[in-house]
Amino acid sequence: MGLIIGVDGGGTKSIYKVFDRDINKTYEFIGPSINFYSVGDDKACHVFSELMDEIEKSLHKKCDSIYIGNAALGIGDELPEDHSFMQRVAQYTSHYKVVSDLYIGLKGIASTPAIFQISGTGSMGIAESKDGKLYTIGGWGPLLGDQGSGYYVGLMGIRNAIKAYEKIGEKTILVDKLKTFFSVDKLDDIIEKVYNPLIEKNIIAGFAVDVIKSAEQGDAVSIKIVEESVNYLVKYIVQLHNKLDQVDTCLGVYGGCFQKSDYFYELFKNSLGKIRKNITVKFPEFSPDQAALILAGKLINIEIPKNIF
Repeated sequence: MGLIIGVDGGGTKSIYKVFDRDINKTYEFIGPSINFYSVGDDKACHVFSELMDEIEKSLHKKCDSIYIGNAALGIGDELPEDHSFMQRVAQYTSHYKVVSDLYIGLKGIASTPAIFQISGTGSMGIAESKDGKLYTIGGWGPLLGDQGSGYYVGLMGIRNAIKAYEKIGEKTILVDKLKTFFSVDKLDDIIEKVYNPLIEKNIIAGFAVDVIKSAEQGDAVSIKIVEESVNYLVKYIVQLHNKLDQVDTCLGVYGGCFQKSDYFYELFKNSLGKIRKNITVKFPEFSPDQAALILAGKLINIEIPKNIF
């Protein structure tokens, strides 16, 4: 018997959860993004093959089945079998499925109806009704949307720090935190670091940690940014909950803003609770990569034991 693999192919990295059927043991491997829309088909195929080859070589076994959640896909999107990425996956096993990464996040919630909300580098939500209908909101990317995401919080923090530095905005401790974040003595020096080459969005999102911590410390500018971001996410959930006819619903939240900050999580939970009391907010029972692994097992009628996580 070989390996069963679940993949959470996010926008900035991919997590491969691997189950060895012979010894009932799981392993985790981390690789670059396989989002073929953002990194290109050739690179997505290349980094996927590199990780798969590493997995099979290090564990001395072949892949029996693989289930991939890919950030390049939306709900309902299906790649044709002649797509280069699908052909690359098929080289490793005949039992495979490639879906949206949002879908595997939803499947980490062990009940329906359910809502799953991501606030990481980007932001997007999905809901599933009792009869299996799916609804989504968000997912417009950093140029068109992503309100309430780590990127949004980080970018608003940077912009407000620059306004304060130029004395056209409110004073904020974000000025000093931004200099520390970019390791510069003068704020003007971040221009080179942002534009040459153009900074990646996950780095902008990384500054969200400083913004949220500054809000916890009472910085008025940071508090406004965080509260505005939380309000966006609450609006997302209200719209999805309306699609479910406002029935009792479990909401699973995921992503850096929720997972790295009790302050952000509790503010969101309390804000939503004031207007929708029949939504239970929690972290999903299974992470997206774990959910993908469980789904990979189902492809070959193997039940992954839950006690291995």
